[in-house]
Amino acid sequence: MLSGGGFQAIPKGQFEAGKALGLNYWSILGRIVLPQVFRHALPRTINMIVVTARVLKTIVEPSSICIFTWRPSTRVGRPA
Repeated sequence: MLSGGGFQAIPKGQFEAGKALGLNYWSILGRIVLPQVFRHALPRTINMIVVTARVLKTIVEPSSICIFTWRPSTRVGRPA
């Protein structure tokens, strides 16, 4: 769910700093870049989840669920 904007927000100097420290590509990505990407992309991702939940809430209302799950009694007459 990470958007390309998260990666684009990270300056190229972060990769250069990792290389200057002697880290390989995957170490730079895991220890330096990805934590910053998550910080940039997380608010947008959470906002998208909240909006989706609100839309689903309006589509599937609790009253319609009750109508579909409610079954009238099929027994006629006196209860046993």
